[in-house]
Amino acid sequence: MGLFDSLFGTPPKRKPRRKKGVAVGKNWRSLEKRGRRTAHFKGYKITTQKYSKSTKTRPDFTGYNKKNPRDRIVGDAKNVKVLQYSHVEKVIKYKGHPNYAKKGVLIVAKRTKIPAEVREYAKMSNIKITRMSTMKKKKKKGFWDW
Repeated sequence: MGLFDSLFGTPPKRKPRRKKGVAVGKNWRSLEKRGRRTAHFKGYKITTQKYSKSTKTRPDFTGYNKKNPRDRIVGDAKNVKVLQYSHVEKVIKYKGHPNYAKKGVLIVAKRTKIPAEVREYAKMSNIKITRMSTMKKKKKKGFWDW
């Protein structure tokens, strides 16, 4: 204890803040990694977390078709409890300048609730919503691993 601790006391420890609406205890990075391997990105050359200086945005997935470079795709991975309009609008924004993508993909966790209105809005905007598991696969134990 120092001189100031005896006079003023020790400050209380702060609790870490949690973001509201984020699924607790889930591995969202695995959702991003598995998202690259979906059927939506087949035939595309994918880059992750590509930053745009002009719009100051960074979608999770951007890609272009290897045969036709004008055919582009943009994707975003979300691990939230309920999918909202703002999440779909974010992908719509990614589809515009500077990517000029024809397609959009929104990858969400299996337990995410998707309201019918949001699903319809995404469908009208040419954005596919895909559910994926966020859990890591368990390693199989061998004969010698007990």
